[in-house]
Amino acid sequence: MNFILLLCTIILLTLSIYFYFKNIKLQNSLEKKKKDYEELNTKFIYAGDEALACFWQWNLETDELYLSKGWKSFLGYKEDELDNNFKTFEKLIYPDDFESTMKIVHNYIDGKIDTY
Repeated sequence: MNFILLLCTIILLTLSIYFYFKNIKLQNSLEKKKKDYEELNTKFIYAGDEALACFWQWNLETDELYLSKGWKSFLGYKEDELDNNFKTFEKLIYPDDFESTMKIVHNYIDGKIDTY
């Protein structure tokens, strides 16, 4: 009986150690992927700005909205005249279109429509 208890304890301890290190490996992998994404995103923004491309990027978690130099210029603004946040986007919507535009935005975020 003691032998079986000892064997089960060893097996459980071995599995615990295995899964502990497996979890660390997954965390490191996730952190590397996040870092790679952030580096790629930074390069994308830099390249787009240098080419004066018109693009914007909205981080739904932080509510930060990045508006490229080209996008601001296309609308007739200098880079420092528009803040990079969603309130800026809302202010630029034509008043008659505001309600329908915001409905589309929220429907897209909620997954009710596939394209925006």
